[in-house]
Amino acid sequence: MKRVLTVAVAAIICANTLPAQRLEALKPHGKRGFIDRTGKEIVKPLYDEIKSFHEGMAAVRLHAKWGFIDKSGREIIEPRYDHVEYFREGLAVAEQDHSWGFIDKTGKEVIPLKYSHANSFHEGRAAVKLNGKWGYIDKTGKEVIALEYGHAHHFSKGVAPVIYDGKWRFINKKGRETALLKYDIVKSFHKNIFVAELDGKLGFVDKSGKETVPPKYDGVSPFNSGFAIAILNGKYGYVDKSGKEIVPLKYDGAGFFSEGLAIVKLNGKWGFIDKSGKEIIQFIYDKASCFSEGLSNVKLNGKYGYIDKTGKETIPFKYDYADRFSEGLAHVQLNGKWGFIDKTGKEVIPLIYGSVSEYFSGGYATVSLNGKIIQIDRNGKEYNRHK
Repeated sequence: MKRVLTVAVAAIICANTLPAQRLEALKPHGKRGFIDRTGKEIVKPLYDEIKSFHEGMAAVRLHAKWGFIDKSGREIIEPRYDHVEYFREGLAVAEQDHSWGFIDKTGKEVIPLKYSHANSFHEGRAAVKLNGKWGYIDKTGKEVIALEYGHAHHFSKGVAPVIYDGKWRFINKKGRETALLKYDIVKSFHKNIFVAELDGKLGFVDKSGKETVPPKYDGVSPFNSGFAIAILNGKYGYVDKSGKEIVPLKYDGAGFFSEGLAIVKLNGKWGFIDKSGKEIIQFIYDKASCFSEGLSNVKLNGKYGYIDKTGKETIPFKYDYADRFSEGLAHVQLNGKWGFIDKTGKEVIPLIYGSVSEYFSGGYATVSLNGKIIQIDRNGKEYNRHK
């Protein structure tokens, strides 16, 4: 399954929206804590590592042990586990001394740590392994599907791929087989689409086991905006959910569609196509990024600037680096200093900062000046400083 592609698919993968901002202050001695968008310290810099929040909880590591904090910064579950996963459906996988189980948000071990492996809950079921066999439990810890499988993936749209008697199959939540599959590997991939491998080639099947995209590609991406990137013999193109090659596999690189256009690479240069495969913006750029808020940051002759969806230059190519727009502003770098511009190219926040760690989100961005972390608003007004 190593050829199933994610970020590696094209060098550039576009999200439909920019990620929500997570402010994390790096503190002396390598310790980490959280600050909010005004710079107020929420979590004291005590931890060696902090994961992002899921269901109101974030995993934290102190020395070699993991626990959880809530959004107020309160340590709810002291760091005592060797491994934890994100909370999902109210429970989190926890492992200690090679034994796996589940904890709730109070830290109670609601499902004993007795399994040799466990995966997170999906649709009320979690795959667990004991004595070399996989099965499924519900949230009470009841083994609702017998531990008899060679391997088991999580449920998606009511079915899960499993191996039984050396063959991949789909089962439902009662453990009944719904489809016998001919593939070497089947894996839950995205929503109700499953990726399948046969004789080293990849394609897709739906939840009924019907083959929607024949397994003939060297690599595939998740579907985005109705299309998946496909690779064959080093060339990239796009297929739809019926398996039709909408855009021929002729490009040297490709990215997801964003705002109706996708980045593709040909003969060492980047340009843009629409969903029909028509080449909208010519292949002249050394680097390019997905469109965000109507503009793309591109590199030409060693400098960055911005173009619109017709390929018109809207902001001159003069920066050493330029990033995507968020909330009407984008951070840019010139001569080692960072600041922010608006869509007209006006430098609305001076290029005086040593670094910029976040896009604008919720009206704030995180920057550094003279070794201190600062939160600024859209007018460049500074809030709390942190060493």
